[in-house]
Amino acid sequence: MTESDLVPKKRPLMGMLIAGEENGQLVLQGEKNITIREGWRDYHTNDKVLIGCPELNWCTMAKITSVSFYELKDVPIRDLNADGFATVEDAVIGLGAYYQNIDENSPVTVLRWNLTT
Repeated sequence: MTESDLVPKKRPLMGMLIAGEENGQLVLQGEKNITIREGWRDYHTNDKVLIGCPELNWCTMAKITSVSFYELKDVPIRDLNADGFATVEDAVIGLGAYYQNIDENSPVTVLRWNLTT
């Protein structure tokens, strides 16, 4: 048995930044609990994450409730709408502010969470 066999396997605390004052307020009010991120991200259901908003100078803990992987064009409309986008084209434009090369064929991760106390 080696030392690595004795050390418990624990995932590190992950973090997520929420951009913009409006989005930050919506998260704090419990009205926004979803984000679409470019790429396939290494988050798992039940992970604890630290969510922060630099514009409003806050951070809080949350628990990931679902993780889904898609090409952007295949994200369900309910998820696009919940993250503030009316269509895939709107999502390409909106996400393009943060992810320079995103397009409708880009892989994305859809994360949902609940704030914890």
